[in-house]
Amino acid sequence: MPVMPPGDYSIDAIFAEGTQEDKQVHHWFYDALVIRSYVSATVFGLMGVPMKSIVLKIES
Repeated sequence: MPVMPPGDYSIDAIFAEGTQEDKQVHHWFYDALVIRSYVSATVFGLMGVPMKSIVLKIES
């Protein structure tokens, strides 16, 4: 799971048929999933990926 800045995040789910331009929405679930992020690490940008190890090799 990527590290996200602290806060609440929600995901909507939509059931529809048709194409992207011409569709009929049958049902829209607002806030179908709500995630609360508690972070003790510093995050820069929208999200961070935890680094288990970093290796720098200089080969000649």
